[in-house]
Formats: sequence, C-alpha cells, structure tokens
Amino acid sequence: LTLQNSRAIQLAAIGVERASAEHAQAKSIFRPEVLLGSGLAYSKGFPLSIEGSAPSIFQVNATQALFDANLRNIERQAGAMRDAAAKNLDEQRDAALLETVQVYLDLVRNQRSLEHLQQQVRSLEASAELMTERVNAGLDTALEGSKAKLAAAKMRSSLKALEGGIDRKSTRLNS
Repeated sequence: LTLQNSRAIQLAAIGVERASAEHAQAKSIFRPEVLLGSGLAYSKGFPLSIEGSAPSIFQVNATQALFDANLRNIERQAGAMRDAAAKNLDEQRDAALLETVQVYLDLVRNQRSLEHLQQQVRSLEASAELMTERVNAGLDTALEGSKAKLAAAKMRSSLKALEGGIDRKSTRLNS
C-alpha cells in the first residue's frame, strides 16, 4: 500500500520511464532508418524531387549512423541517466518502506504507553479524590489537594496528547 500511494515513488518511476525513453531515442540513431515514399503528384512542367532527380513511383531510402563518437557519448550518457533514475527509484522505495516501518513501530510503542498512562491517570484520579476527602476532613491543606488535582490533570493531558499521536500515526499508515 505504501509503495502504491507514495508520491515520491510515483515521481521516481516517471523519471525512470522518461530516462528510458531518452536512452531509446539516443540509441535509435545507430539503427537503420528506412523511409518509404512516392513521387506521384500533379505538377506543370517537369517535376523534380528534392534531391534534384526525376520523380519515381516508389522510393525507398535507408540511413544509419555507423560511427559517431559524439552521438555514442550522448547514448552512453542517456544510459547512465537511466541507470541513475532506476537507482533513485530503488532508494525512494527503500525510504518509503523505512518510514512506514518506523511509523508502525512508533504506533505500537505508543499503544503500549497508552495502557500504562491510562492506569496512571486512574491512580492519580483516585489519589486526588482521596486528597480531596482529606482536605475536607481537615487532615491536609488545600495546597496538597490542588497539587494532587494538578498532577492528575497533567497526566490526563499527556494521555490525550498520546491518543492524538496514535490517531495521526494510524491515519498515516492507512493512507
């Protein structure tokens, strides 16, 4: 799923296709090029073809570059660009898979931490209730009751932040 939906992988795959097409175009210069045609057309006077010879009913021309160092270097450069684009595609795939694995491992770690934090929140809320009862009974100061309530509120805030992180990571893995 990650490999199909990753924009970086899609762009790298398009880059490979483009580089392959450029390499094929550069390589095609060294293959024979055959042109077929006809000189049939209406004209006044004696018509001449582009080369200056008399027109013919059917023409066949073939051209091919046998040796051209500059064109050969261009073809090699296009091949190197194609290989580099393929290597970039592999790197993008590896990076996307690594990122997915890291997000998944973070998600698992956060889910385990969530259970621990939920237990701590329950414990701190029970402690805050106990402290409130002690303050109401006059056994402790109001400051101690406020401290217990603050500790429970901080832990609830941490729990909500962790739940938000779990939701974001789950959404990221599902997209």
